[in-house]
Amino acid sequence: MNARTPRALAALLMLSTAGCPLVSGDGGDGSGATLPVMPGAELRAVDLTERPSYEMLGAFYCHDFASGNVLAEIGCETAFGAAPARQSLTFGFTTTFELSNDNDFPIPLLEMLLALDVFEGTGQAALGAVCVSFCEDPESGDCEMPDEPCKAPDNEVDGIEDFVPTIDDLIDVAVGAINGEDPLGDFDSNLGLRFIPAKGNTETAVRFELDLDAMLGLVSELLDQSSSELLRGQTPTFDIPFSAQGSLFFDLPILGRNALGYGPLDGAWSLD
Repeated sequence: MNARTPRALAALLMLSTAGCPLVSGDGGDGSGATLPVMPGAELRAVDLTERPSYEMLGAFYCHDFASGNVLAEIGCETAFGAAPARQSLTFGFTTTFELSNDNDFPIPLLEMLLALDVFEGTGQAALGAVCVSFCEDPESGDCEMPDEPCKAPDNEVDGIEDFVPTIDDLIDVAVGAINGEDPLGDFDSNLGLRFIPAKGNTETAVRFELDLDAMLGLVSELLDQSSSELLRGQTPTFDIPFSAQGSLFFDLPILGRNALGYGPLDGAWSLD
């Protein structure tokens, strides 16, 4: 993961030279100093946007469980068709946030910490965590890694050190659109800086991918107990329970680096 150094201070400087007030509210010390208001953030959805079908998994694992047995291979071919290519069994998901801002200036979302527990509550449960840093131009060469990416400024929100993934590299940030299009925007700029408008709110999304080897390993464990049904041509069906939580990081004038915790948001993904 390539983290980036955001341009929060530069953005605020441009706003101030344009005549926009940088802060709102009263500092309360009688000096007329004002303090910004922390933005609001709510994780609204974690949608599985790329997934293999039950039929694809049935075909893949039936041939896998056949282990070269000619009769079993013929049975798999008859029931499910040819085994799909491993790389076609992609798992990808999108997090959607509702962000709000009561200040008189826009606020950039600088970093995002996501911890995702898949197959939560089952014997296959696995936790993964990822830190994402955004910048104005993800393609530029001067987007350097922050000194302490996704580190919480205090103990009120979870930092990256609070999540110990049980599977390395379970999650990664995806670059590129989902099947060439997405109703929430152009994901070619998935790592681009997102701004919450002044005195307004916005819906923003970040797309991720689940590591193929990790997910197929977990699914294999789940289906191993049903291998005999697969070899009889019965299509497996199951949901993937999950729990998502983490923190969003902002830089505010006067207040400096701040973070907002979100989640946990619990749900289940279906492969229908």
